[in-house]
Amino acid sequence: MLILRAPKYGNDDDDVDAIAKEAFSHYLSEVGKLKTVRWGRGPIGCTFHPSTASVSYNVPAGGLVGATPDGRRAYEPLADVESPYHGTERKGPTAVVKSVSKLEHIYESGGSILNLKFDPALFRDEASLGNLVALLRTYFEMKGMELQIDIVSSKTLKEAQKDPARYADLLVRVAGYSAPFTVLDPDVQNDIIARTEHGGFSSTAPARDE
Repeated sequence: MLILRAPKYGNDDDDVDAIAKEAFSHYLSEVGKLKTVRWGRGPIGCTFHPSTASVSYNVPAGGLVGATPDGRRAYEPLADVESPYHGTERKGPTAVVKSVSKLEHIYESGGSILNLKFDPALFRDEASLGNLVALLRTYFEMKGMELQIDIVSSKTLKEAQKDPARYADLLVRVAGYSAPFTVLDPDVQNDIIARTEHGGFSSTAPARDE
């Protein structure tokens, strides 16, 4: 009930996104106060820099975290960098970028990442390619920082798990880097498969498997 019915970040809901922004703002204001072991030894001060570029650490980190109030089950992967939790973005990628852009990226001196995955069938015509370009431009006009895109179906990724030799050249964007899908840790592979696969720019996402 919590994971599927409660309002979620990533759907351009101002009330929910305000909660994410408030929590994020607390994080931004506190990180810079912390000092590394090299404090006072160099010209730049050696403080920590706020960032959401956790790369793929959301997977092992989730293995240490119990169930959370949003409905995520114990020890499942955490949300993927700044992206909404898998399957909770119900109003398409346009709503996702609008939600994420409300975070204060200007203060993320350590960088940020937003991942989006699209069904390749969406890009069989010029209009859809134009929509993708418009989405990218809009996100950066709204002061978003980094947007990474995979155009691959979950079906293809699952086939690659079963027959890695056949898909040895299949590259995916993980988070901050690209890698051959078949050499990734199986838990990271499953996390990429679980990302919402957008089949349009404003349509409702397919129902999450439970």
